[in-house]
Amino acid sequence: MKKILIISTIAVLLSSCATSFRTRTSDTLEINKGQIQQVSKIAEYQVGTAKVKGTYTGSYKSGRSIYYIELAKEIAIGNAISDGKCDFLVHPLFDISVIGTQVTVNVEGYPASYTSFKTWTRMDSIPAGYVKVVTKNKSTPSLPDKKGGSGKVVRTIILVSALTAVLILISSI
Repeated sequence: MKKILIISTIAVLLSSCATSFRTRTSDTLEINKGQIQQVSKIAEYQVGTAKVKGTYTGSYKSGRSIYYIELAKEIAIGNAISDGKCDFLVHPLFDISVIGTQVTVNVEGYPASYTSFKTWTRMDSIPAGYVKVVTKNKSTPSLPDKKGGSGKVVRTIILVSALTAVLILISSI
């Protein structure tokens, strides 16, 4: 009886140990990059007049100092953004202090919030004061008159250049 109990216990234990595995699958879609059209957007935002502040204090490891300092700066910016209830900071100023294995970052800047987004057009890259509309006359172009104009200037330049060349030749002899 004891043998049957031991054998049945072992059988139950072995049968309950099933191999488990985890798998992940994903569906992919081929992307033809030539058919993707990117549209540039312009963001309009409003900047507040009162500065907001954020701070972060955390551990610092000297082996990857730049990484920890940059991470601390990003977290301090995140704290300032959440405190100021804004989307980003304009002109953030950082105060970074590293003492032993602890880094403290204080940041202050002007809170800014997005007001609207619009699609970029060619006119957005040209300042409004510099736009000049030029219309062309479809008639045939006219030649400059013979009483001066650009022809006289060109002849004067050629004459002065020739006289200069002659003077250089005479002085070298």
